[in-house]
Amino acid sequence: MAEKTPFIDIHTHSLIATIDALSIVSFSIDQKIPFIPKGQNISVGLHPWNIENRPNDWIKQLEEAIQKHSVTAIGEAGLDRIKGPSIDLQKKILIEQVVLAEEQRLPLIIHCVKAFYDLIQIKKESRSTVPWILHGYNGNENTTQELIKHQFFFSFGKQLFSSSAKASESIKQIPTERLFFETDDSNQSIDSTYQKASSILNIPLNLFIGMIFDNYQQIFIKENLNYHL
Repeated sequence: MAEKTPFIDIHTHSLIATIDALSIVSFSIDQKIPFIPKGQNISVGLHPWNIENRPNDWIKQLEEAIQKHSVTAIGEAGLDRIKGPSIDLQKKILIEQVVLAEEQRLPLIIHCVKAFYDLIQIKKESRSTVPWILHGYNGNENTTQELIKHQFFFSFGKQLFSSSAKASESIKQIPTERLFFETDDSNQSIDSTYQKASSILNIPLNLFIGMIFDNYQQIFIKENLNYHL
């Protein structure tokens, strides 16, 4: 019997396994990483909200975490103009993580709030070739078009269920090969998020599951990586 294609939860903070889901659990390097079950994929980075609590040797600790654990992405990294230290310090810390991502050939999981212009500039200036995935995406249509031009990937979660959010409209503009989904810190299940998105896009769920799994394989399975997008 063929194996069932799993849902991909690209960004979660829960280590509790979900049936038929392959998840990437996110940790911040300023906090102690707990015991990680063998084979569990994780992302590790320095979240912009946590910059002021960073250890002096945080980049060394991040490098060591990559060697020790099944780290498949760096993040959350990013920029936030609503919360956190000065935007200049946030940019400096993000750039350091971009450099490390390039060295390690790892994708970036990005947190971005009201700083998409800054983010695009950093991506252009760094000439980064690894995938940048915007988690919890909820940008408007104009912002989405600009981000598509600059080869970003997009991860959607609970915002798809909010009538006041922009996500349910912006997702319609994005090529399906640049889509991912997540649970983040919500109680929304990954399968219900897929169901919501497939309904919005009018794509049969079983076909949709396979499409997102293909996206995952393209940028997270190392032998398949093609980062010059």
